[in-house]
Amino acid sequence: MLRSATASTVVSSNTMKYARDSPSSCGVREREAGTAGADTTLLAPTVTGPRPTLRPYAVRLDRPGRIPVRRIRTPAYAGRVDLDQLRTALALLRHRTINRTAAAEGLAPSSVSDRIRRLEAELGAPLFSRDHTGMHPTTAGSAYLRAAASALVALDAAAEHLHAAPGLVVGAQASVADELLPAVLDELRRSHPDLQVGLRPDPDRGRVLAALDGGEIDAAVLLDTGAHVGDLGFPPPEPTLDHLDLRAVPMSIVAQPRHPLVGRSVRMDEIRRTGGLLGREPGCSFWMATRRWLGPDVDLTAVGGLAQVRDWVATGRGIALLPHFAVRADLDAGRLAALDVPVPPLQLRLIWRHDDDATDRLRPLLYALTRA
Repeated sequence: MLRSATASTVVSSNTMKYARDSPSSCGVREREAGTAGADTTLLAPTVTGPRPTLRPYAVRLDRPGRIPVRRIRTPAYAGRVDLDQLRTALALLRHRTINRTAAAEGLAPSSVSDRIRRLEAELGAPLFSRDHTGMHPTTAGSAYLRAAASALVALDAAAEHLHAAPGLVVGAQASVADELLPAVLDELRRSHPDLQVGLRPDPDRGRVLAALDGGEIDAAVLLDTGAHVGDLGFPPPEPTLDHLDLRAVPMSIVAQPRHPLVGRSVRMDEIRRTGGLLGREPGCSFWMATRRWLGPDVDLTAVGGLAQVRDWVATGRGIALLPHFAVRADLDAGRLAALDVPVPPLQLRLIWRHDDDATDRLRPLLYALTRA
C-alpha cells in the first residue's frame, strides 16, 4: 500500500474503485463504492475546518437534486438618466432637428446626438424616429417626454423653493389689508428686500384667526382694543397666541357737512340720542367699537360695506363711527365732516402663535409695522 504525502488519500495496487449511483434520503445522489478488477481503494479527501452552510433562501429546490440560481428582476432602466439628457430630448422635441436643437441649446450637434443616444440606451427604447425631414417622437417616446417635462417642472419649482428667501404669510381683515398694509409692505420691501411676504385678506375675522391657529398663516393684523385679544367684542382665540399693539388707529364720528351737530362741540349722550347710527354689520370692528363706546343697547343700522356706509352718511341718512384712514379722502374733499367729539382709538394689533421660531421670523414685520 502506498500513501501519498500531498493528499490524505490511500491507493491500493490490487483494487480499483467503481461508482454506483444510489438515491440518498436528501435527494442528492451519493456514490457507493464497489470492488471490481484491480484492488485499488480510493478514500474521500479529509476536509478540515467548518463545513460550508447554505443560506436559507438557497436550499429551496425546484426539482430533486438541483439547487437553482436566484433570479433577480432588473428594472427597465437603472435610474441613471441624466437631467441634461432629458432637457436636450425635450429641446429636440420642440426644434425637430439636431442642428436647430444644438443652436438653441448652445451645444455641438454631436453633443445633442450623443445625449439622445445615451438616453435611449438607458431607457432601452427609442424616443425618436429619424428620416430626411428630421427627428420625430415615437408614440411611446412622446408619452414619456410629456411625463418627463412635468417632472422637470416640479423639480425646478422645488429647487427654486429650496433656495428661495424665507417668507411670511400675513392674514388681515379686508379693510385693514386695503388701507393700512400696503404702506407696511412698501416698508418691508425697502428694509428687507429678500423677505417674501404674502398677504391673505379675508372679510371674516373668525376665518383669519382660525387660519392663524391652524398654521396656514404666520401672523394676523386686526383692529382691537383692551388688554386681551378680543376685548373689542369678538370671541377670544386660543390662549397660545401672542399679540403686540403696533400703533393707535384714530376713529372719527362723521356726518353730512350740513348735519346739525357739525360745527360745535358735541357730547357723547347727544350722539346716543341722535339716532340714525350706521354700521357695516354686527361682526365689523367699527360696529363693535360703536357699541363699546356708546353702550351695547345703542341702535345701529347695518348697510353693508364700508363704501355704502360712507355713501349713506354723505347723503344725510345718518352718522357713523369709522376709522380716520377710511374717511380721510372724503373729509379732505368736503364730502363728509367730522363731529367735534372725543372718540377713543382702536389698536392695530399683530397676533401670532406663541412660538420662538415664529417670533424670530416676524421681527422684520414688526419693524415695518411700527414704521408704516
